[in-house]
Amino acid sequence: MIPNYEPIDLEFEGSHLEKKICKILMVWYHRLKGQPRIENEIDFVNLYELYSDLCEKDLEIILEDYKTIVEKVVSGNAHKLSESDTKYLGACTKGTTAKKSLQPQYYNPDIPAKRRAFSFKQSYMTYVLNSYVKPGLMSYDSIFGKEDLKEGNFDSQVISKINKYKGFSVKELCTIFNLPTDNTSKQINKTLVNRILGVHTENSEEFEKASIVIKTIRLQKNGKPKESMSFPKVNIKDFVQQDFESSYEYEFFETTRFLFVVFKENKNGEYALAGSKFWNMPIDELETTGQNEWNAYKEKFINGVKFSLSRQKDGKQIVKNDLPKKTDTKIFHMRPHASKSAYVINGRRYGNGKDSDMDELPNGDKMTSQCFWLNNDYIAKIVSDI
Repeated sequence: MIPNYEPIDLEFEGSHLEKKICKILMVWYHRLKGQPRIENEIDFVNLYELYSDLCEKDLEIILEDYKTIVEKVVSGNAHKLSESDTKYLGACTKGTTAKKSLQPQYYNPDIPAKRRAFSFKQSYMTYVLNSYVKPGLMSYDSIFGKEDLKEGNFDSQVISKINKYKGFSVKELCTIFNLPTDNTSKQINKTLVNRILGVHTENSEEFEKASIVIKTIRLQKNGKPKESMSFPKVNIKDFVQQDFESSYEYEFFETTRFLFVVFKENKNGEYALAGSKFWNMPIDELETTGQNEWNAYKEKFINGVKFSLSRQKDGKQIVKNDLPKKTDTKIFHMRPHASKSAYVINGRRYGNGKDSDMDELPNGDKMTSQCFWLNNDYIAKIVSDI
């Protein structure tokens, strides 16, 4: 446990955590929901050794993570801890519900914090299984060698790699990395970032282990991204059955770090690399504004979405709904996630989409599939210092 009632070990060396994780006998079993635990089949057993050659690179990052967590706890900000603060070593919540686990902080008794425990993050454990327990099960590119991370921390070294190419236009970067300069693919910026980092795929070893997602952002001359940032589509009937803290959206933003790489439009209308930064959503923002916005959509789906029909000047019929609009939110909003619109309202079909473009509402009507989008003006504020 990360103690709420006594001082935390300031140094990893000699700490209670070091004793617990320096050697771990890991038993990997296949869990079947509803089956008694003693009947689960064991697949693999291995000895994890933190100070082994195999984990040499991991150790440097785990030490960074420990320092990050300790600094937040000692500064009286344990209530702001989030799994997305760190890379391999996390601070997971303990207790049946987060609210029930609230306790006074040792370093800040006036503000309660959730009970948390040190843990290896799920993304790191997945890598351990795929690469250490069953070598060759999956292949990963690596950004850093064994010695690289001993010269500086992970974040600063990644940013430094990208900053070497600040100011270069997309065309210039394509020339440098032997890519077609007339490439109009939506993925070209992401491809360029991978080349800058020295990898050829998105599943680089370090990012996979740390649950880091690369997002390239194109800022227009006005300083705003042209588009909001989309996430996987929502199954509405499942969505309304969830609580926020058990939802995909909460779990994703609570555990995921982003590497935002910004390309800015210049006076010639070309986009050039402006810089990058690591970012994770502050937990207090996620659990206040984010939760309120999420609940607003849940309540609307439960209470009933109202539709209205209108026609455009060209005679095309469009269907409008009364879901909260982007202008009603600060962090994220919900809108269609489908190539074409499709509705079934009171048994009558509208739109030119397929059945696969629709999702069923609690009352039996259907509407175009929806997903959450991170607001473009919210993103603009995050990257305003780049």
